[in-house]
Amino acid sequence: MENLLKFQYKSRFQIVCVVSSNPHCRGNEIANEHKLPLFVESFKNPNDANFAFNLRHKLTSNNVDLVVLAGFLKPWPILEGIDAINIHPALLPKFGGKGMYGSRVHEQVLASGESKSGATVHVVTDQYDQGSIIAQKSCSIAGLESADEIAHRVFTLECELLPATINHIAREGGLASALAKGIRYDV
Repeated sequence: MENLLKFQYKSRFQIVCVVSSNPHCRGNEIANEHKLPLFVESFKNPNDANFAFNLRHKLTSNNVDLVVLAGFLKPWPILEGIDAINIHPALLPKFGGKGMYGSRVHEQVLASGESKSGATVHVVTDQYDQGSIIAQKSCSIAGLESADEIAHRVFTLECELLPATINHIAREGGLASALAKGIRYDV
């Protein structure tokens, strides 16, 4: 949240509201500090028609063009007319899916013996980490000995990749146009 707020001032995107599934997360505090509309929802039944209708109304009334999931661990409902993207702390399609978040991802990468890891921005679908890949950035993890070391290196990439990808989507006029052109970053 802090990273995206920092970049929005020199980019083509603007954060207009925040949706949270956790009433006690740091993102809520940041939203309040920046006087952004904040909606805290349980997401117990994200595919419930009434829930989706109300969420869509909150987003459209705040002129949301794109939902950006960053650290959001609940299923996100597919809302007609509102695209959603997510950032994942690994190079998809490996090391993704339900339950693959945070240190679990980095532990699996380490255990696999991979020499590279990275971050992936992808389209949100009704299946965890299965949407079309929009952008990836990779880094060497050779010589790193812990999941924490990998997490630190990958988080640095995430902080670069996510705002750059959102800016690309805004510059291209939306997610469909950005997908048509495609972007891949590689180090």
